Amino acid sequence: MASAALTYMDLSNNALEGDVPVLPAQLRLLNLSNNELDGTVAGPLPGSLETFDVSYNSLTGPLPSDLSTATNLTLMDVSYNDLQGQLLAEFPPKLLVLDVSHNQLTGSPPAILPDILHYLNAGHNKLSGSLPSVTPDSLLRFLYLNSNNLTGRLPASLINGSAPLLFMNLHNNRLSGRLDGSEAVSGTAGAAGNITGRKLLLRNVISSVADSGLTAISLHNRMGLTRTGGA
Repeated sequence: MASAALTYMDLSNNALEGDVPVLPAQLRLLNLSNNELDGTVAGPLPGSLETFDVSYNSLTGPLPSDLSTATNLTLMDVSYNDLQGQLLAEFPPKLLVLDVSHNQLTGSPPAILPDILHYLNAGHNKLSGSLPSVTPDSLLRFLYLNSNNLTGRLPASLINGSAPLLFMNLHNNRLSGRLDGSEAVSGTAGAAGNITGRKLLLRNVISSVADSGLTAISLHNRMGLTRTGGA
């Protein structure tokens, strides 16, 4: 008989300190949110991992440097930490939800976001450079890049309706140029719609990952619906 392997670990809402260690090889779900972790995130992440939530801690250092091994990762939430370094250079192939907001990340967003991505929140960082483009085939519905140092013009795909976005929040950057589709962008609508957007996304994510067995940790908690604080 095969030996048992740890696949689910929820240690959220405690007072744990230190680093995020190397994770068990068979782990599918990790929730360490709302602790007092003040170290770094060890990598690489195991290939079996589908949910990685270390939000609301005091973690430092870079994001995991090599996510090519995280081939099944669908949700990654590292928001509300003190992480430095670059945003992901390469996204895991199945990643649907990425929240890196409220950190100290620098560098530029990728020129083109992966079509499979549903939700990206990189607000309240130190990102610079230009906005990413979103293709007409993209599944992205929620884009938050507010409170960064982004410059340049709005890509046409973000204002002409070709990108299938529901919510976009780009306020408090250094964007310039002509806005021909002003109804497509609202610095206040994105912020006000944050909770509503997350609730809508919750339904989409539940539908998208229902077959993956990720029901042990509440998606409610993982999307931050019970937390306080802005996007």
